[in-house]
Amino acid sequence: MDDMAAYLNMLEAHIHSVVAATADCEGHPVTRVIDIMLSDGWTIYFLATKGKAFDDQLINTGFIALAGMCVG
Repeated sequence: MDDMAAYLNMLEAHIHSVVAATADCEGHPVTRVIDIMLSDGWTIYFLATKGKAFDDQLINTGFIALAGMCVG
């Protein structure tokens, strides 16, 4: 397993709930806790409800920052 796949797998299997940071329409930071639902070695999958602020921020900026912590 390469490094990227290992990190994505760790996000899904061991951390699961992460803090996701985006920016609102005025450029202010916004954070929320999301669950990583699936990883395929190249991509992580999570849910964002269409029409909600999180979905709009992802579409408008195309950027997200994730922070998570695992035991040990």
